[in-house]
Amino acid sequence: MDQFVNKIRFWDSKESATFSSRHQSTTAITTTTTTKQTNVFCTDETIDYKAYHLCAYDPILGVLICVGNNEPVVVLASGRRRAVLPVRKGTCWLNCHILAGTSSFLLLSPDCLLLLDYTQRNPTCALFPRGKSETFFTCLHVPQGVTWGAVGCRNGTVAYWKLKQEENNKVSLVWTALTSNVSEFCRPFLPTTNPTKDGYIYAMDSYATSPNMFIAVISGVSGVCKWDIEENSLYTLFTTSGNTIGSALTTCKVTPGGTYVVATTRDVSVVLIWSNSGKKKKDKSVELTWVLETGCRLSTNFVNLNEENEIDDTIAPSCGIYIARSTGSSTHVQSDKKCQMYLLLYSAKDLVEIVVDMEEKQLIQREDILANVAALQLESTLSPDSKDMITLQHIIPCTCSKYWLGMCSETELNILILMIQDSGPLLVERSRAKRAVKCITEMLDIPRSSSSSDNEMFIVKPPIETMYTISPFMGKVREETNPWNIIFTGMKRVNASEFTKEEDSAIIGIISNGFSGGICLLPSSNECLPIPQELIKQDIICSGCEYVEGDGSLIILERAFPEPPETTKVILRAVAKEDMVTLFIMHLSPPKVESFLLFSKEMLASIASLTTGGEYGAVARKAILVECHLESLDTTCSEFNIMHGGWSILLQLCDGSLILIDLRSVGDVEKGHLPHMVHYPSGLFPAGTSVTSFHTTWLDWDDVPERSKSRIDGESSLVLFCVLSGQKGLLVWDMSRMRLLTYFQNTEREDWRYNSLLTHSKKVSFYESNWGKKLLISISLKIDSTTGGSNTNEGCIFLRDFLGRLLISFSVGYGLDGNNVWYLKRDNIENDCHPISSADAQSIKLCINIVDNQVVVDTGIELSLGETLFPCSHIAMVETSFSWTFANLVWEFLEEKQEGVAESEKEENSKLSRDVSSDQREEGSVLLCGDRKINMFRATQLATSGGEKKSLAIYQIPSGCVLEHAVVCKSLRAILLLSRDANKWRWFSLFDLNSADELMKPFVMTHFVHEEGDLRIYPVSIKGDGVHVYILGRGGTLGHLLLSREASEEVARFNQGHGYFTNSCYIPAPAGFRAYARFLPSPPTMKQEHGFLKRLMTLPWEDVVLKIECEVLCSERSESFDEFQERITRPLEKTPPTAPKQPDPEQERKELLQGSRYSELKSIAARENVTLSEARRIMSENRNRLEERGERIAQIENRSRELAEQAATFEELARKLKEKQRNRWF
Repeated sequence: MDQFVNKIRFWDSKESATFSSRHQSTTAITTTTTTKQTNVFCTDETIDYKAYHLCAYDPILGVLICVGNNEPVVVLASGRRRAVLPVRKGTCWLNCHILAGTSSFLLLSPDCLLLLDYTQRNPTCALFPRGKSETFFTCLHVPQGVTWGAVGCRNGTVAYWKLKQEENNKVSLVWTALTSNVSEFCRPFLPTTNPTKDGYIYAMDSYATSPNMFIAVISGVSGVCKWDIEENSLYTLFTTSGNTIGSALTTCKVTPGGTYVVATTRDVSVVLIWSNSGKKKKDKSVELTWVLETGCRLSTNFVNLNEENEIDDTIAPSCGIYIARSTGSSTHVQSDKKCQMYLLLYSAKDLVEIVVDMEEKQLIQREDILANVAALQLESTLSPDSKDMITLQHIIPCTCSKYWLGMCSETELNILILMIQDSGPLLVERSRAKRAVKCITEMLDIPRSSSSSDNEMFIVKPPIETMYTISPFMGKVREETNPWNIIFTGMKRVNASEFTKEEDSAIIGIISNGFSGGICLLPSSNECLPIPQELIKQDIICSGCEYVEGDGSLIILERAFPEPPETTKVILRAVAKEDMVTLFIMHLSPPKVESFLLFSKEMLASIASLTTGGEYGAVARKAILVECHLESLDTTCSEFNIMHGGWSILLQLCDGSLILIDLRSVGDVEKGHLPHMVHYPSGLFPAGTSVTSFHTTWLDWDDVPERSKSRIDGESSLVLFCVLSGQKGLLVWDMSRMRLLTYFQNTEREDWRYNSLLTHSKKVSFYESNWGKKLLISISLKIDSTTGGSNTNEGCIFLRDFLGRLLISFSVGYGLDGNNVWYLKRDNIENDCHPISSADAQSIKLCINIVDNQVVVDTGIELSLGETLFPCSHIAMVETSFSWTFANLVWEFLEEKQEGVAESEKEENSKLSRDVSSDQREEGSVLLCGDRKINMFRATQLATSGGEKKSLAIYQIPSGCVLEHAVVCKSLRAILLLSRDANKWRWFSLFDLNSADELMKPFVMTHFVHEEGDLRIYPVSIKGDGVHVYILGRGGTLGHLLLSREASEEVARFNQGHGYFTNSCYIPAPAGFRAYARFLPSPPTMKQEHGFLKRLMTLPWEDVVLKIECEVLCSERSESFDEFQERITRPLEKTPPTAPKQPDPEQERKELLQGSRYSELKSIAARENVTLSEARRIMSENRNRLEERGERIAQIENRSRELAEQAATFEELARKLKEKQRNRWF
């Protein structure tokens, strides 16, 4: 254990910018390379739901907000669209609240109240405590249907805030002049005269029928305090009659009808119930009505105490109450006395629902929901936790059909969201008939891996047409497939136009070998949208693969053409089964699936001696694409030359042998037209070993100083590099000549201990990276150096697709029958010559396009050359025949938008043109990956046996770590490494590919500490948005890092607004309940449980709210954070505060010598044992306090006078109304 503890790397304040694993950490490390100084900024944008502990739900818009400490706020809407909002770091959030029907929500911390809008990235405004540390916030409450609320403080006071309309049509958050000293209200009921440790307000609630009435639970007070904010005085104290449990209350709630008040302790073991209409004593106290034991217990380990055994106010108590009534009328509120009450109680270790009859004081039913959740988890694959291992942090019921609590029935408690420590949000569906849990669904970005193999993710960048096909169905997933859609009901569907706004960044990731669905990634907005399994199978991206999980199938190859960040046109996928290997070509636009090649086990067995299947029972293990093709040397196809160009697939069979299959020669396999193939038997490799990793590269022997004399100049070979199993060494094989080049064996003298390898070349395949609709071919005559004239020329042009398959061929000629005229001739058609006019007799340009599978040549007059041999194919490369007599042919792709471009842009586009006879090969590099380091060699070094094999570069893994995955990022010209230490922390490193310089210090991530197995990294380059690196985990978390060259890029991206929540239904909350009422459903008809005269004298709910907003809650100036910080950090003792008015020192000295004031100062100094200067300061403070007290008394007198006038007016109105009602009665 000591050796594992010693490896734990603790926080270093000097390296906080480097090792911070959250979004505030923008790592900027400067490294001096051989060329220039390079900056790479790394930002962690991973959304790890396990770090969130609070949530709030909007039943009107169907929006869920998740809040976590040191985490950005995550807003989830229909289709799992999400917005990520950065908030303050280093803050412990106590509570959150959504103003239902709007995009505004509130966050509360001990020192801040934030108002945010999830359609914007920046906070709207904030409020701070108005005193010292004893006024720090503890709880938040917002009555339903209003835009004001209350904040409980640590010193027992309650501050009130409201939304205020500003001049710029924005809404701000301001304090009001009203403050209620609830602790002072309860002072007569406290056991001691000066309880210094009492006054902490745990929880508050208000009456749905009377929003001016508040209740609160306060530390040190045995009961629940009820006060009237209009009178700002105590109304009732619900006492516990000497019961010791009363001092341990932590939360309270009012029943929907306002008839009862319910409170419970931190462990929800006991529920105390009071009747609101109970007999009130002279001291305004009401006796306890009922004490109900719930059978729950909580260990003392979960009580938040500090070192002095005091309640830790930085952690909100994990307990709460939700109340609903039995099903009744849908339009009228039922009486609390006439129906059963459903109490949902939760603590850190318990979640129970009890059904009670308040009037009869009878417990009808009790259900342990947490035990049912734990039992279902044991049966599922989520987690093997028991009930004792589950720690609840927060729970909310999803009232999907109603907003007003007075209308909530027991059905609203059937769907719960549980915030569980180290697990994140869980959606729990209950079956009330069976008294059990129906379903538990985690909030995951990617599905959990259930297979033992390593996860792989295939990334494509689909065209807009594909996104328009997928997007309408993403929000229409059946509830059985994605139960989260039950609560995400804000929008009817996901609009495809939202994806077009981010068409440069929308990509799709498909989890291979699991086929449990896919994900749509929007890196710019940090969104991760799940794509259902049914949609993945039906959509063109995966259809036709015939993949069934558990049937022994294995995806051995997936490749997108072109690769991201370019828009994907075609996907090549190879699937191996027990009896066959199948290759599919999927064209995305227009959609078409092509079963390209099928090899049965019998066909493969005729080439290789296959006995049993390999991994998963498949006939093949792995496959890679090789940039080559096979050319037959005779008519029997028994001898081949491996030539550069086109694509072939190198297949590793279950017996360890390799087969090279030329894809450009694929015919009808069922008719016996097998493609060109070369078999490399397993006997070519050392006995007792197998190949674990292999790659190929082209080697030009002119670059090898030690090349054999028998080599011909310009000769090249396809070289195979193989890493042997058990770290037994490296083998290099010349595939062109079937000979062994070198074998580097792992011995005591030479360390060739590697697990895998990578090959890298600076060359980019032209026919892979450019997919234009139009092709421009330039042909010129070859000038005779002796005569200066030109001869008759003729040659054939071959147009091929991305695999090298022939689409069509045609001939070009010049000087036929002695005429200096260019002409075209379609193949296989005699006497089919079409003359072509050209302004320049020495050259000609042909513009070729494919229209409805017809190849059309435009030379002023359009000419059709015929249909392509393979429908839906694109022209990717051009070749000429061996009898080509013209000068070198030059060709380039032209996009439609390039027509009529400026000359400067044409010069830039000319970079795309290629000379078909030019040498496109370039020397490659080989990267050998071990456990602790990666060595890079030139391919020519490893292909020769002589000389010392010195690494060109060494990429060091962080100390104490083991390499998990390495990948080359071409856009950054760097290698990305992911390693793991003994604590299962992941370390992300970035090195320059050529110089091996460290571009940034290793970046630590702690999101995957619970996951076994190696993780995978996937870099995705986005135009104008840096490089996004996704880390594929196995436990449902998708890592996300952003790499950028400049800090300004990250800052500009940080300040960009989110583009999704721009729908007309997402509007910030207005100021005032009348403007806010249009966002809410109509309130229910409230049935008062009082007598006729009592109901007659009760004002309507709207009138009470209007009076509170206009008269009681008067706004005052808000305070900025700088002002709050300056005030809160101002010392109290050593530096005396500056008085508002400083008297003249000489005049003050004369007053002191007069005797009366001097004697008073002297007596104060003797009594307080301080100096005369200190006594003078105390006297000045007392004088200032008296002045302030006089001002307050004057304000109170004025307010009392106004209240008296209002009371007289109200009394007169009540008298007239009473007379009117009496006359009507008579």
